[in-house]
Amino acid sequence: MSPFSLARSHTAASLKEFAFMEAGGARELATLADEAALDAEDMHDIASTLRGHVAEGRDDVDQLLEAFEYVHQLGEGRGRFIPAMQMGERTYPVPLERVPQDTLAIWTAVATFAEHPAVRARLQDLLFHRRVDNGRERASSAVDAYLELSRRWPTIQAAVELLPRALDLSQRVGLSERVNAGCSLALDLAAEQLDHPQPKPGAPLQLLRSTIEVGCDDPRVDELLQRARDVLPSLWDTKSTIELQLRRVAGDERHPLNRQLVLRHLDEAEQHTGMRRARLLQDAAELARDRQLPDLHKRSIRHLQQLHADDLEMETIETEVQVPAEEIRKVFEAYLDASDWREALERFAFLQVPTGTTERNRRQVAEQQQDSPLLSMVSTVIYDADAMPIYRPSTEEERFEFDLVRTEAFHLQFWAHLAADVLRELPRRFGSPPFRDLESWLSEAPHVSDDVARSIRRALKHFWAGEYEASVAVGIPRIEAMVRQLLLQADAAIYRLQRGDTPGQYPGLLKLVEALEGLGLPETIVRYLNTAFTRATGLNLRNAFAHGALADPSPQVAAIVCHALVFLARLPVAADNDDGSTDGQ
Repeated sequence: MSPFSLARSHTAASLKEFAFMEAGGARELATLADEAALDAEDMHDIASTLRGHVAEGRDDVDQLLEAFEYVHQLGEGRGRFIPAMQMGERTYPVPLERVPQDTLAIWTAVATFAEHPAVRARLQDLLFHRRVDNGRERASSAVDAYLELSRRWPTIQAAVELLPRALDLSQRVGLSERVNAGCSLALDLAAEQLDHPQPKPGAPLQLLRSTIEVGCDDPRVDELLQRARDVLPSLWDTKSTIELQLRRVAGDERHPLNRQLVLRHLDEAEQHTGMRRARLLQDAAELARDRQLPDLHKRSIRHLQQLHADDLEMETIETEVQVPAEEIRKVFEAYLDASDWREALERFAFLQVPTGTTERNRRQVAEQQQDSPLLSMVSTVIYDADAMPIYRPSTEEERFEFDLVRTEAFHLQFWAHLAADVLRELPRRFGSPPFRDLESWLSEAPHVSDDVARSIRRALKHFWAGEYEASVAVGIPRIEAMVRQLLLQADAAIYRLQRGDTPGQYPGLLKLVEALEGLGLPETIVRYLNTAFTRATGLNLRNAFAHGALADPSPQVAAIVCHALVFLARLPVAADNDDGSTDGQ
């Protein structure tokens, strides 16, 4: 039973008129909290010690210790308190904005009698956040306690939580004297760390960052930043320090610092081999590009281009997917369950989408990311055959899209083995289609010209002859031709007029295929075509072949090309009538 009772009910925004029946209970709780803080080195230590009293049936202690189970999270702008544990929508403790009034009453009373700065700092800060009573007074009390605590607790705690929070609160409520005091203390601690033989990792820079955040004009800031450059040798420290220095200067003064940052990456790259070297060179090139240093950008790219695939020291990870032979046979026969070659080719084109349905793939990716959250956070870079970096997802949305395309590519590659076998079996079972009959059948749709039909027939002929490179070379250009013609017949405005020195032209295949979705083509089909032919994170067959990266196409690659050709050629489209209306199929 809590020793506190509310004299009356109040809103969450104002608890000014709380009255407590037993002030002695508040003093007792404050004493417990002070004792718990004596040997603590962080807020969680206080909660852990107080938890021993909960076993004695002290519900009020349980409510008190929750105040020390919030984590102060630094971000861009103001920090915030978040629950220490979260699983889905469940958290411990409850989000700060949902703390009930009786718990706030306990925090308010204990804050009045507590003596240890850790207890006072945390409770006053949380009460300030919940706007209990006079906010300026709460903030002032919290700041004083934070400053006192910063000299007691380990420097790393002062750097990552105590002083940043004290400075943030002081600035928010206009406590200029305390801003100056906090900056002075942060600079003192940073200097102590930089003079120490083994400074705490990250501590001096975080202390300096907190002073820069509030616009500290003490000249020691620049002196200590330069000192950090001298005594903190790692690339991460150098980069962090230069970024802080850049926040202190403007105009032409930024140029040499940006050059030093890129050169530091290039120097670091020289110390490494393999993937680490490639990543550092890529970072250097991106920094030089973004900071308008063309000479260093070219230099970084030249070094990057000198790498070969073997230099990356990548390992091949293989896995087996076992599918019963009987299941494969059933699917194989389903494709060939036809009366003649026409029906067989039709089934080959439309029996299933090679990449699977987009809805199912999205669900699969979401489940994989939920089941393996650490895997989804691993940094991923796609390299081409020449060891040049192509793509690196950076946001959650980009990572999901990347995983989605890779899932589609996996399904497509698995399907391609079956497709190659089906396509090879087709002329054996039904006889080779007569050239003229095949061309006539392929050109029935209005978007397939005689020339395109002839090229598709030749691509199939080359495949059946085992000439897979010829099949791909003949077929890929016709995929783009049919997509473009589909859009033109639908009266889609796709041509790009000349702009400056850029000649007029049709957009690339990726944009053309995406435009098909606007005409009613299902997203699943659009994604299949782009994953197979245009996406750098997919198979990218069109660009890989055009740029010489696909020198010896496999039967599976040729089967994918032939499938897309027959699919697009036989795609049901609306036909124009004499009266201007259309009949959709």
